[in-house]
Amino acid sequence: MCPVVGSYPGKDFTARSGRETRCEAGTVGDRTRTIKIYPGTRHSFFNDTGKSYDADAAKDAWRRTLEFFAEHVRSTR
Repeated sequence: MCPVVGSYPGKDFTARSGRETRCEAGTVGDRTRTIKIYPGTRHSFFNDTGKSYDADAAKDAWRRTLEFFAEHVRSTR
């Protein structure tokens, strides 16, 4: 019932959840869901100290996350 952004590795068990959520993606009422599955990536593709690190996917996932926050998260200050 709230805006959601998700980034899933294509070669991981979590991709199933991403695919199921992506089927429901788009605008639901006044809430937005944006899901992306990165083909060929593995679990921990965002961890730049691990063997599964994928720089391009990590950079894109971070960009999408920051854009999502800028649009949907407001400061209470």
